[in-house]
Amino acid sequence: MYESLYGFQEKPFSLIPDPRFFFVHSGCRLALCYLDYGILNQPGLILLTGEPGTGKTALLQKILLDHQDRLTAGFVTLTPKSEDPLLPWILMGLEVDVEKQSLHEMFQILKTFIIQKAKSGKPLLLVVDEAQNLHSSQLEELKMLSNLNDRPDMTLNIILAGHTELRGHLKRHQALALMQRIGIDFQLETLDLNNTILYIHHRLQVAGGSPHIFSEKAYEAVYRFTEGNTRLINQVCEISLVFGYAEQRKTITAELVINAAQERAKGGMLPLFLDWDMTRLIEEEKELKSSKPSFLS
Repeated sequence: MYESLYGFQEKPFSLIPDPRFFFVHSGCRLALCYLDYGILNQPGLILLTGEPGTGKTALLQKILLDHQDRLTAGFVTLTPKSEDPLLPWILMGLEVDVEKQSLHEMFQILKTFIIQKAKSGKPLLLVVDEAQNLHSSQLEELKMLSNLNDRPDMTLNIILAGHTELRGHLKRHQALALMQRIGIDFQLETLDLNNTILYIHHRLQVAGGSPHIFSEKAYEAVYRFTEGNTRLINQVCEISLVFGYAEQRKTITAELVINAAQERAKGGMLPLFLDWDMTRLIEEEKELKSSKPSFLS
């Protein structure tokens, strides 16, 4: 809709993870180093946590893409919230066909699969996303699977990824044996103001647009509303572009961002940070604009 007005070849702020839009900020670079080290040195268990919207899924997809020639990857995203066994979900994530086998038979199938992949030179990496939903019995299953690394012919890496509450979840369920097997542990944080600006610049440019579409104070307004949460940044920037298109404004100003974000937040479906002085930011932008020299005769 607004692409032609702003010179985009595609929408820059889609919520669907896309490796082309992946932005490596300082915290993300450190996370990639930790995960790379963990995968290449095979410690068994890797823990990755962060608040919703901090980019865990995009980071995991980046890791899997980077290591696709070295590893066999399985991605378990729809973790059951009941006490149902996790094993069928794992085999489904690995695209291993199982029909009416017992859990014991499934376990033997998985062991054989792990051995085959280790022998082929592409050991298995199992990613369990949204792991904060796991029941204590399912955590026990993962501990049992991590025990397979005690055998010399077995190689299995497991990444447990989830919300920050996953850390407390592991402690509450007294999964001490599982926690002791965690070799790499990383917590993703939100972006600071500078990285928020660079993140928006990156997405605008990948989509074919200019970073100057947003004014200096507009970037600050986005940061104040979102506090550096990348999912919220995408939503605020998207709705700002829609508002800008509706008003045929070629520059997204702080006032436009504020109006768009407040309108979107009215329904309560966009949890923005509203407790800051929006009027001051609008006035600062007006003063900044009026202080610039005019070359019009």
